Amino acid sequence: MSDHAEHGAGGGGILANKPLWIGIGAAGGGGILANKPLWIGIGAALFLLIGFVLPTPHTLVEIVEKYGFAEKLIAWGVAGDVVGAAKKAQIVLGIIPMAVIYFATEALPIG
Repeated sequence: MSDHAEHGAGGGGILANKPLWIGIGAAGGGGILANKPLWIGIGAALFLLIGFVLPTPHTLVEIVEKYGFAEKLIAWGVAGDVVGAAKKAQIVLGIIPMAVIYFATEALPIG
């Protein structure tokens, strides 16, 4: 039997004679969920895609106008017209999945 097979992935030390799957968890590997830069990048990419790259759906323009959000945003000076208000709403809709990814994977801990 090879030295690598006898001692798991660590080759010695505290993880000597432990199976590989125990060595990964004990060494703090944690798998893909522990890769915080990956999840921060995925969350940011999703936000940019939804908030800025994808076109504003016509139904979002209709909803913003129907429920009066456009009037409020125009009155506050945040948006110039209904389509601008819908773009602002789309940015907010991009924040939601980003926050879910960040908090679910603990890439950015809550509190």
